[in-house]
Amino acid sequence: MATKKKPNRLGDFIRRCRKERGWSIDELAFRSHVRPRLISGYERGEYDPGSRNLSAILRALGLPLPWEAGDSKDSSTARDASLADWGALLPPSALAGIAT
Repeated sequence: MATKKKPNRLGDFIRRCRKERGWSIDELAFRSHVRPRLISGYERGEYDPGSRNLSAILRALGLPLPWEAGDSKDSSTARDASLADWGALLPPSALAGIAT
């Protein structure tokens, strides 16, 4: 009996962004300081990144961090909307310990 693969939107998103830049897993690992084995596992949905590794990967890809969205000039509504958008991709473990 085949096991059903769980949805992996975050891993698919990381892979797509990495490939759009023409980077290998090793290149993303070098730029983010996250081990290639971990990045590969995230992309395949084997496990979810914690907030530290996710931050490093997103920064390396030049993407905004959802928990840093908005600044003191922006309303909290804009920040909350950004977190909600990212929440569709992020596993709960990635946002653990991040104040909203």
